[in-house]
Amino acid sequence: MGKYLSYLAVIVLSLFLATCAPTTSPSNGQTDQPNPTNPIDIIADDEIHTVGRISYIDVKVVDSKGSPIPNVGVKFFFQSPRDGNWYAVVDELTKMTTVMTDSNGIAKIAVLPNIQVMNQNFRAYISEPIQIEKYFRVTFKRPNWLFLIWMCADNDPTDPTRDLELPGLVDRSEMLNANQNVSVFAFWDGREKDPQDKILVLDEFGVWKDIYKFSEDFKSGDYYELARWIYVIFSIFESSHRALILWNHGNAWLDNASNTRSFTPQAICYDYTANQNAISTVELRVVLQAYNSVNPPGPRIDLLCMDACLMGSIEVLYELKGLVDYIVASSFSEPGEGFNYNFLKQITSIDGAVDVGRKIIDYYRSSYDGTQKENDGLSLAMYDMSKVQVTANLVSQLGYRC
Repeated sequence: MGKYLSYLAVIVLSLFLATCAPTTSPSNGQTDQPNPTNPIDIIADDEIHTVGRISYIDVKVVDSKGSPIPNVGVKFFFQSPRDGNWYAVVDELTKMTTVMTDSNGIAKIAVLPNIQVMNQNFRAYISEPIQIEKYFRVTFKRPNWLFLIWMCADNDPTDPTRDLELPGLVDRSEMLNANQNVSVFAFWDGREKDPQDKILVLDEFGVWKDIYKFSEDFKSGDYYELARWIYVIFSIFESSHRALILWNHGNAWLDNASNTRSFTPQAICYDYTANQNAISTVELRVVLQAYNSVNPPGPRIDLLCMDACLMGSIEVLYELKGLVDYIVASSFSEPGEGFNYNFLKQITSIDGAVDVGRKIIDYYRSSYDGTQKENDGLSLAMYDMSKVQVTANLVSQLGYRC
C-alpha cells in the first residue's frame, strides 16, 4: 500500500495538521481592533473550520482609521509543536504562499484540513509597506460523516439508455451543501459533457473545488484504483463515520431488463473508454478485504451505497458480508436519475449509519412519488450485513425443501 500513499502529496497540502496540536498560543499583541499607532494593521479572529472541506483562513488589513486596504500581500504561517518553528501555509487551490487583499481588505488562503485540531497556532504576516504580524488560533473539527462518491460517468454516448453522464452532472449539483456535519469527495470519470477526469471536494460554502485533475483517462472500472483511493481518503481525512457510494450501472445474476431472463456477470462501475472494464462483485470484495486488513487498517466503512441497478440481491450481499456494517442498494433496476443527493443537507451531528440509510431511501422514494417511474416499480433498501449469513442459511434451507 506504500505506493498508494505517494498520491497524498497531490491531494493534501495541509498534512501538517496531523501533527500539530498545540495547547498554547502566542499572545503577541493579539487584538480584533486596528492599532492607531501603526499606518497599517491586521485584524484576525479565531476561526473554526471542518475537516475534509476546503476552508478559507482569512484576515483583514486596515489603516489607522480602520478602513480596508486592498492589494497588500499577506503570508500565513503555522507553528509546529514538535520543534516550535513556523512554516508557511500553501494555498490548496492556487499553490501560492502569498495572497493579496481584496477591495474589502480581506486576504484568505485555502487549506484542506485532514484531522481534528483544537486551537492550532497561526500567524499572518505583512512585509510591505511595513513589517507587521498578527497571531490567532484556528480549530479544525471532524465532521460526523465523510462520503467518498465514485462517479463512473464514462459511458457509451451512442446508447442513450446507457449514458449516465448528464444524470451524473445533475447529481453533482444535488450534492452541493454547506452542512458542517458532512464532507464529500467525488471522483469523476466523464466522457463528453465534462470530459476532465478529476477529484472534487466541497468547500465550506458548499461549492465544488477541483483538487486534482488526472492527466490520463481515469480508470474508474479498475478495482485497483478503487482500493487505492478509498484507503487514501478514509485513512487520511478524519470523521466519525464513513460512507462509500458507487455510482454507475450494475448487474446481478439475473438481468431484469427484458422478458427473457439470462445470467449476467455481477459487476458495477462500467468504464466505456477502458473497454467496458467493470468492478465485479468478487473484485469489490477483494477491495474491501484489502482495506480492512492493510497495516495499518483504514477506519471502518460504516455504509456502502450502490447507486446502480440490481445490486441489492442476496448473491451480492453474501459476497460482501462482514466487510461493511450496512449496504443500501436496489434489487430492481433504478431510474437513470438514481439517488436524490439532497439527503446530504439533512445529515445531523448525531446521525449513525441507520439514520443516514433511512434518509437516502426516503429521499429516493420522494423523488419519484406520483411519477411513472413509481408505477414501474421502485426498490431501495438498507441491509444489516450482520444478518446476511442467517438469511443465506434460510434461503439454502428453502432450496433443500423444494
